Amino acid sequence: VKLEDIEIYGFDYDYTLAQYSNLLHTMIFNTAREILVDQHKYPEGIKNYEYQPNFAIRGLHYDVKKGFLMKIDAFHYVQLGTVYRGFSPVPDEEVFQMYEGTQHVPLHRMSDFYGKGPSMK
Repeated sequence: VKLEDIEIYGFDYDYTLAQYSNLLHTMIFNTAREILVDQHKYPEGIKNYEYQPNFAIRGLHYDVKKGFLMKIDAFHYVQLGTVYRGFSPVPDEEVFQMYEGTQHVPLHRMSDFYGKGPSMK
């Protein structure tokens, strides 16, 4: 594999090998924000957001169709109290309503959560 052929790099920093500072988290957030706006034409207003170290941490899923950011466990159950629309928490009752009376999300529905990105080479 030639690195010049790779369009997207992932960085999995799970604290296995090192401890990371808030400065690194802030730098990653700021860099990603700039790339989204400058290279991928996201709205300029995104630049007004600052990194919030206690919001949306690790193991999250994003349902692009419903606009929900949430934690889902290994058995595909939405962890109630972790669902957000933007920075606003979504009441558990609305979560049940949006997922047809359950907090379980079948695997075939989860594949639609992330949207369809650019094709890989």
